[in-house]
Amino acid sequence: MGQGEARSSVSRAALRDRLPASEDLRLVFGWCAFLIHAWALFNLLDVLPSWILRLGIYELAGTIAYPLAFALLESLLVWAIVTLAAVLLPANWLKVNFAVQASLLVLITALWSVVIHINYEAFLQYRKYFVAFASIYLLTLLLPHLLIQRYSKAKRGKKFMAAMRSVLQRIEVLSFLYIFFDILGVLIILIRNF
Repeated sequence: MGQGEARSSVSRAALRDRLPASEDLRLVFGWCAFLIHAWALFNLLDVLPSWILRLGIYELAGTIAYPLAFALLESLLVWAIVTLAAVLLPANWLKVNFAVQASLLVLITALWSVVIHINYEAFLQYRKYFVAFASIYLLTLLLPHLLIQRYSKAKRGKKFMAAMRSVLQRIEVLSFLYIFFDILGVLIILIRNF
């Protein structure tokens, strides 16, 4: 075995050691997909009645396929960012209780995204307060991490972790149903455009 191959196998092993458990990665991906698809479907159902009146079945399927494909892409992107953060940050920050911590981070980010989406004009109008909004967001991201680090060994903390994992496992089933429809959406887009 040459030096290049040895370095490559060592770096792969180091990367595997830095990655969270595969079950945790799957649960977090399911959670990302669930939150993003819930918001996408909420927005889709807002415009769907007008689309039904104007479009035929073929055009309607093609039009719905785009938000579904984008939701899949966004789910993968958010999941990749959280996973990369777990790999790059010190192991005791995010890798410990990764499924719970990452799901709370994604939930907080999703809630802030909804607030920004709903109040977009106000955020544009008060851009000078962006640093304050960003600081509040970062503090709300830091709070679950600190609480989990402090109380994860306590009896209530263990119950909370078990309850969160149970919720994530139940949502995972629904999330993979969403992903099935996303893949159908991608196939529809490919058929229509090529």
